Amino acid sequence: DPSEHLAHLPIPMSTIRGGRAFNHSRHPKHHMNMNKLPKHYFQLSPPTTTTKDTNDAPPWSWPIIHIVSTRFMQGQGTLVNLARSRLKLLEVVCLPSLMQQTIFNHTTLSEVYGHTKWEEEVNTLNTQHHAHTNDMDPPLLWIIKVDPNLDKTILNELKAVLEPVKQFTLVVGSNTNYGIGIKPGGWRDGQAGQNILDAYDNGQVYFPGGDGAYQMLRRAHEARSDRVVIETRLDADDAVNKKYVAALQSTALRTLVDPKISGYDGRDGDDDDDDDGEQSSKEEKK
Repeated sequence: DPSEHLAHLPIPMSTIRGGRAFNHSRHPKHHMNMNKLPKHYFQLSPPTTTTKDTNDAPPWSWPIIHIVSTRFMQGQGTLVNLARSRLKLLEVVCLPSLMQQTIFNHTTLSEVYGHTKWEEEVNTLNTQHHAHTNDMDPPLLWIIKVDPNLDKTILNELKAVLEPVKQFTLVVGSNTNYGIGIKPGGWRDGQAGQNILDAYDNGQVYFPGGDGAYQMLRRAHEARSDRVVIETRLDADDAVNKKYVAALQSTALRTLVDPKISGYDGRDGDDDDDDDGEQSSKEEKK
């Protein structure tokens, strides 16, 4: 398993952002399906800090919105040889580390949401009713921004490389970046999501096709005010440990979501270790 060798690679920048709400924009091409949800849409209830029940909550499956942002050939769209070299690095280094994140495994999801009021609901994901990923939003959303003038051959090669992760990946033609040390604002403030929604109107979201990705993006944008928002910047030639996302989201659930909301009982997932520690203390006292 190549991801076993990722443990000592550099950790990317992550930030948890706060801020005021940002005005929603118009999207005439998608107005008719603005509130369209998958047939058996899964949403933890209630997942938010500002609503009292699921029916009133803006749709997003999880109490966390985790955005992973990657920049690829921005401002260098016509440098084909350089682009192909960087694409190979993305394919063999960056992509596998996200594709193999343990957060996509049901057992890990159960551990992340263990000892919260959502534990039993997450366990239902193992049933046939929620067996398909199309029934829920992904636990992370990978947004790759490329130069709007990226060579078409390279763009097609990039889309082919990303086909295995199309359920949680968007390729956007934009040279505008938000976050640490770049342009002020981010996902919580609304600018980052708005930039991509505008790209849809301009025909500059290149991957994946279909209306489902747009609906997923809009849900992440509109639910940002009452979810924990995590933003991670991951360079196209870097990787993360396969447990990175699960560890980050587990910590966020236990430290950033009010226990009155999450029902977190203050315990970690490994009760056996606690028992061993208590037993050792008793033996030392004897």
